[in-house]
Amino acid sequence: MSYPPPYFLFDVGATKSRFAASHDGVHFDEPEVVITPKTFPEGIELIVTMARKLAGEHIGAVAGGIPGPLNSEKTRVINAPNLPDWNEKPLKDMIAQRLSAPVLLENDTALVGLGEAVAGSGVDYGIVAYLTISTGVNGVRIVDKKIDKSAMGFEIGHMILDVNHANYPGDFESMVSGDALHKRYSISPKDISDSRIWEEETRLVAAGIHNIICFWSPEVVIVGGAVSQKLQSELISKYLGTTLTIYKHIPQVKMSSLTSFGGIHGALHFIKSA
Repeated sequence: MSYPPPYFLFDVGATKSRFAASHDGVHFDEPEVVITPKTFPEGIELIVTMARKLAGEHIGAVAGGIPGPLNSEKTRVINAPNLPDWNEKPLKDMIAQRLSAPVLLENDTALVGLGEAVAGSGVDYGIVAYLTISTGVNGVRIVDKKIDKSAMGFEIGHMILDVNHANYPGDFESMVSGDALHKRYSISPKDISDSRIWEEETRLVAAGIHNIICFWSPEVVIVGGAVSQKLQSELISKYLGTTLTIYKHIPQVKMSSLTSFGGIHGALHFIKSA
């Protein structure tokens, strides 16, 4: 059986990037993971190199996620805090020109959440709230297996939980992200073993999820990202049981099930739904 030209899929994260090709439009090959370049020219060269390596010279279409909000045309990232050199650069046009293929761009967290909704922990739900806690923090609302409409994109890591900054500076991201933990305790989150630290982290994450549920009214909340691997959904639900009293039933909280490749799953579904 012959297939049309393959899809090239990517998920550029603040720290690591993931790449894969789909030759049948249903499955994708084993993704490759590399460190994300900090400069835009190096980033473009990496994307092109991986595309040629994994998908070949003739590519049917390209879809991928980028950290930070995109412009309304979804052609460039406008404010990626961890990749400032990528900001306001013609990302979509340069990829399309170099690979001679149509390109779809979306926020990286949005595609990971979409992946969880179509192939992971949210597959049985119509309204999914996805929260990622990694180097940074963000989330997305998925409705009927589609990224929900928004005027400017979703940036829930920037919601304010401690208005007076009495206990923690800044926003949700500056309270619970991997970067925040590293700055607070001078150690990588993966090396933190003190249960008291993770209990406090869980309490803070639950406070953010409380707000997410009030804002988005989901059927399920899925928590992913590297930092989330140290959290327990049961303990998050326990905290919510004491704070989220406006609702009779609290949405289920589940951990992500697609490990590091939710964005690739999401990119594949995104490109097929375009």
